[in-house]
Amino acid sequence: MKNVVIVGRPNVGKSALFNRIIHRRKAVVEAISGVTRDRLLQRAEWRGKSFYLTDTGGYVPSKADRITSLVSQQVDLAIDEGDIILFTVDAIEGVTPLDREIADSLRKNGKRVLLVVNKVDNEKREQVIYDFFKLGFERIFPVSSIHGRGVAELLDEIVKLIPEERLEDVEKRIKLAIIGRPNVGKSSFFNRIIDEERVIVDEKPGTTRDAIDTDFEFEGEKLTIIDTAGIRRKPRVRTDLEYYTIKRAIGALLLCDVAMVMVDGSVDITRQDKRLIALSGRSAGTITVLLNKMDLVPKRLWNDVIHYFHDALPYIPYLLTLPISAKRGDGVFDAVRIAIDAYKRSSARMDNEELNQIIRDAVSRLPHKRIGKKKVFILGCRQVSQNPPQIIFYTNVPDDISNDYQRYLEKRIREVFPLNGIPLVMKFKRRRKEVRTSKKEKGKRKK
Repeated sequence: MKNVVIVGRPNVGKSALFNRIIHRRKAVVEAISGVTRDRLLQRAEWRGKSFYLTDTGGYVPSKADRITSLVSQQVDLAIDEGDIILFTVDAIEGVTPLDREIADSLRKNGKRVLLVVNKVDNEKREQVIYDFFKLGFERIFPVSSIHGRGVAELLDEIVKLIPEERLEDVEKRIKLAIIGRPNVGKSSFFNRIIDEERVIVDEKPGTTRDAIDTDFEFEGEKLTIIDTAGIRRKPRVRTDLEYYTIKRAIGALLLCDVAMVMVDGSVDITRQDKRLIALSGRSAGTITVLLNKMDLVPKRLWNDVIHYFHDALPYIPYLLTLPISAKRGDGVFDAVRIAIDAYKRSSARMDNEELNQIIRDAVSRLPHKRIGKKKVFILGCRQVSQNPPQIIFYTNVPDDISNDYQRYLEKRIREVFPLNGIPLVMKFKRRRKEVRTSKKEKGKRKK
């Protein structure tokens, strides 16, 4: 599949163009230079053809600091990987010396370049686009990323350059989201899996700002892995920009099949770790807790660390913890295998007859206590959805089943079905016992 890469100097509207093409606000857009740091890769479709679209950080040749240097490296890598380059400039500011420098660099690269003049919001502003011909590119596409003006024409030209190919079935991909506090090693884990430096890795917390996803194959399975921004406690979120990046991280969690919650296994669990694990339990179909930085812990103590985390989270009976070291690569690929296995178990249907037999035996062994003078009946159950599995229990008192009894039923189900790492959603519904009588019987009763 062809890769279309958006490049340009900072703050010309690259992320707004990216969002417009993929039809959703995935990249963070803010009127601050250098908001996008990592490359964002997303599948896009137009007129029956699909392609990858990559958003990049602003192209800044000067290496003023380490982060700026890393951003420039990411842009260079994206250009090398790209098949079509969307060189984006700003109609309001006109041609700048930096635009000329980028144009010279792109011409030397030899890639197919489409010059996109952004912020052309009306016909009057179209008059300024002719000044951009001096950059030396044949075709100029005036667009307004915010309003959508001219974007269809740009996409028409892009798909002309893409050969016919069969669309992949995106729905079959397993989506894995990596979440956690800042600086626990999410990006290092992500890079180790995809075997390339797609994401900036730096010791400074908060380096990753966007949710970055990449499609790849692993041992025959089609996966999408999503690296997200570190999620801090609310009182520490000080800017709108950080608020929206965290919102996107949580949005990725809601859309994923498996939440891979990363914590620092070399230190005590934090309240924020517990919150994120609980949030994942309410949002994702499957959860794996990755205990990273275990290279800092002697191997003889690894079992003690695992027991410590289980003891710290007694209210999560399905906790699946995996010791890893993203830095050394220990356990990284095993974590992916276990996540895939957990997803498949979460997506499987339980045998209905076996499930009901488990509940009948559980109720027979330990009936629910009476509610007032009323005896509690559980008349059966059935699984209504998967990933996570959801079971509806039919009872005469759906609102009064105690939490302790719900946990008892869940425990009995987990003893039989392989649900490690999988939340179980249990709901209770009223079923009235109806006695149907014939018209003849009704007539007799009236007499």
